[in-house]
Amino acid sequence: MKKIIFICISNFTAILTIAQATNLDFENWYIDSLGKNRLYNWDNHTFFNNSPNNSLIGTWRDTNAENGVSALKLSRWYSYTNDWVSQKASISQRYGGLKGYYEYIDNNLSNGPDTAIVQMFLTKWNIALAQPDTIGSGEANLTKSDLYIPFNCTVNYFSTQIPDSVTINIFPRNTHSNTAGGDCADSSFCSFLTIDNLSLNQPTGISVIQSRNDLMIFPNPVSNSIYLDTKLPMEARLINSIGALMSTTHLRQGRNEIGMQNLPAGLYFIIAGSLQYKILKL
Repeated sequence: MKKIIFICISNFTAILTIAQATNLDFENWYIDSLGKNRLYNWDNHTFFNNSPNNSLIGTWRDTNAENGVSALKLSRWYSYTNDWVSQKASISQRYGGLKGYYEYIDNNLSNGPDTAIVQMFLTKWNIALAQPDTIGSGEANLTKSDLYIPFNCTVNYFSTQIPDSVTINIFPRNTHSNTAGGDCADSSFCSFLTIDNLSLNQPTGISVIQSRNDLMIFPNPVSNSIYLDTKLPMEARLINSIGALMSTTHLRQGRNEIGMQNLPAGLYFIIAGSLQYKILKL
């Protein structure tokens, strides 16, 4: 099985991301100033003194890999720690999800089994609001497994837009453990998640606008209403010349109308799918 890293075209947005989703096989590590193992291109988070590899607490480099040399291991110790990793990267396609392999042991708590979580959030920068809009997300709940088994985190989209960023979160939860001592049924520690060999699923087959022939806008200039003839359902945003959002319209296939009679004269933009149009209001 060969490991695949998908190289994605970088988008320039107002959010800080790395240029592509990388180190998805957890092969690349470095030693920080505290002598602790850290993952390249992943943010390491821990509640316990920010110290990965502290005894049985933290973010570890595990040589029991599903493929290659290294895998990622995360622990959740009682209710004290919350060790997890995240990565934010630029993308330019509607990926179908994230797949990989995992082991999950010692998650049988005295008051019920624990689950680990893999999350994906796909966002698009909203110029008008100066913040990212979530246009798709997915979550996989991982249950106990003593051997590596595959998982798939499928994305559900809420918009026809193309995302420009993806965030991946991985963590064991231990949501049932609220007190120290006696909660772990398997051992004196709780929830060891080992994960490896991640890859982004191929882009979805959802149609997106690629050509201006898919959308016709008239009249331009406009005095009252503007009409949009589209071959595909999509979302259209009307934005003024300083980037403020005037309206959002969910377009149906066929002819749609957007009223502009109450707007002041000037230059406007309609953003629909991957296209942008200038509109002059008289």
